[in-house]
Amino acid sequence: MNRLAVVLTIVFVTIVTSENSSSEEQGENKFNDLIACKNETGASDIDMGRVIIRANPITQTGKCLTACYLDKLGIMTQEKFEPENILSYLDDVTLVGSNGKTLDKVVKEIADECKAIFDTDKCESAAKILNCLNASAKKRGFCPNVF
Repeated sequence: MNRLAVVLTIVFVTIVTSENSSSEEQGENKFNDLIACKNETGASDIDMGRVIIRANPITQTGKCLTACYLDKLGIMTQEKFEPENILSYLDDVTLVGSNGKTLDKVVKEIADECKAIFDTDKCESAAKILNCLNASAKKRGFCPNVF
């Protein structure tokens, strides 16, 4: 694994884990899901890194990696967004936006805004869903790439 992948792996594990063991296990499971998706899609370390730092995918394999990962988390089935499962994707719902609201207070609004997003290509659909979620969160005062 090259240095970038090692650094991004450390960042990802740090982001998705916390003090209690159930969070650590959940973070480990998410990371294992991401590794499985990387292997399934043939995505590059850079594609994987973009998922880890929650940057929108830019390559076709990055979009397919995102689709696979969202599917494993239950946020997407085939080409369809499953908004009721969005909380499983978030690591910290207590983030506060510039509007003073926490993410958990507006996540339903964000998900509802994006629930109609669909593309017949599941990879494109995943990228569009992620773009919508991040744009919707940004409109509500959250930093880019919350999702």
